[in-house]
Amino acid sequence: MKTLCFWLNLLVGLCFRSSFAFPPKHHTQKASLKGPLVTGSIQPAPQQKAPAEEREQVNTVSVTCHPDSLEIIIKADLFGVGFRVRGDELRLGVEYDDNCLARMSSEEEFRIHVSHVDCGTKRWMTEDTLAYTNLLIYSPVASPDGVVRMDEAVIPIVSL
Repeated sequence: MKTLCFWLNLLVGLCFRSSFAFPPKHHTQKASLKGPLVTGSIQPAPQQKAPAEEREQVNTVSVTCHPDSLEIIIKADLFGVGFRVRGDELRLGVEYDDNCLARMSSEEEFRIHVSHVDCGTKRWMTEDTLAYTNLLIYSPVASPDGVVRMDEAVIPIVSL
């Protein structure tokens, strides 16, 4: 019951703060990430917004809900800052599973295509909607000298 409440609260929050609230009619949705916003002044304004609110929205993840599966397309420049991520750094779900890793589908994007019951995908229902939810996880691998260039990111995935 607690898990259901968590997912419902997460999804309600997403509906108010993201583009998931009004999916296109062909069942393709865009997940959004926040990228840096370039400003013209280097001096802080007196009433400065929190860093998360100052960022520009970029759409680099799309979700397509098929009758028996989810298809997630991720742009290689996941954060929209000119830095390409690697496929082995992207996975669907919290648990590590080779079937849930992103595979390169072109020079510029990765693809994850899984069944609705794979990779820890959760199903929830309302009176008129069936939705599947999961988490896309970016977990950067350290370079040979131990440097990690980006922070880990978790992107909620919703398929209606």
